Parts: sequence; C-alpha cells; structure tokens
Amino acid sequence: MSYLLEILGRGLLAELSAAFRQLLHDDGRFSTQELQTRIEGDPDCLDDRRRLAVRMLGDRLHGKAREAFVDALKIDPSDKVCRIGLACTLDELGLTHAAVEQLQAILDHDPEDAPSWFALGFCQEKLGETDDAIASYESALDLQTQLRNAHERLAAIYFKLDNVDMAIAHYEHLCWCDPGDTSVSLTLASLYVRAQR
Repeated sequence: MSYLLEILGRGLLAELSAAFRQLLHDDGRFSTQELQTRIEGDPDCLDDRRRLAVRMLGDRLHGKAREAFVDALKIDPSDKVCRIGLACTLDELGLTHAAVEQLQAILDHDPEDAPSWFALGFCQEKLGETDDAIASYESALDLQTQLRNAHERLAAIYFKLDNVDMAIAHYEHLCWCDPGDTSVSLTLASLYVRAQR
C-alpha cells in the first residue's frame, strides 16, 4: 500500500506556486533595481509592481513578495495575477487560510476559473479539509475535464479513504486522456491489483 500512496502522492505539488508557474512567469525584462527605480518614478504602474512581486516570489523573498502583491492590488484589486501571486506567497508563508481567502475572492469574481478551483482544493487538502478539497477538485474537473493534477489528487484522496474504485475511475480517465503515459498506466495496473480486478 505504501508504494501506491507514494505513486499517487506524486500529483501533490510541493508548493502552490508550482501550479501557476506559467502565469507567474518572470519575463526578466528589467533587473530588480530597474523595477524599483521605475516604481519610484511611477508608483501607479501596475505592470512594474506585478513584475517586481513575481520576481520576489521567484527569488523566495516571501515577505517582500507579499508586500509587493498587496501594493499592486491597491492599484487594481481585480488583477488576477497579483491575487494568485498573493495566494501563493501566503501559502509559502504558512498562511494557508489567508491563501484560501484570496482564491475564493478570485472565484467570486470568476467561478469558471478551473486552475483556481484546483488551487483552492490544494490548499483545502493541506488544511485537512478533505470534503471541501474533493468538492473544489471536482469543480475544477467540471470546467476542465482533463486537468491532470485534479485527477491525481482525487485519486490519492480516495485511495487514502480506502475508496479504491473511485481512485481507479480517476486513473482510468487519465489513461484515456493520455494513453501513452506509462507511469499512469502502471499506477492504474497497481490499483487494479489492489482492487483484485
């Protein structure tokens, strides 16, 4: 069983920001010093504040990233990149409940945002709120049926809850989505053995 839990746990991201690596991409257009100088010259420039905040998050300067994202959100509270960046930063600081609040704010504005539903489930799972995590992952899949991480997390949760049939259902879907992925096929085979199928 521990082998299967290890395999199923691979879908668990080590940090929330990994789920948003593309969205929170540092374009490297300016150095940190240049960004700070540009912000001093134009404190209301959202693009530069966002760039600086993303840079601070990427450099793992979480206190500074938090401050930079908050400052950017004062300019535009609806900026999704900054709101997600703040959620990721709060999660890194161990403030997962506060990260949940940021993700819920995104979903209040855009309930069709599958990645934010996944991120909410990720945070809820970290907090031990299993039923809420399941509901959030399922909401993500309702919007984007091939969201691999959500299927992997649900399979792992169901396996831990000793509901192997539901874990199998999620891995069957993953095999259907990507029939050439050997690791997914092997995990499904292991689940079949566990279920004596």
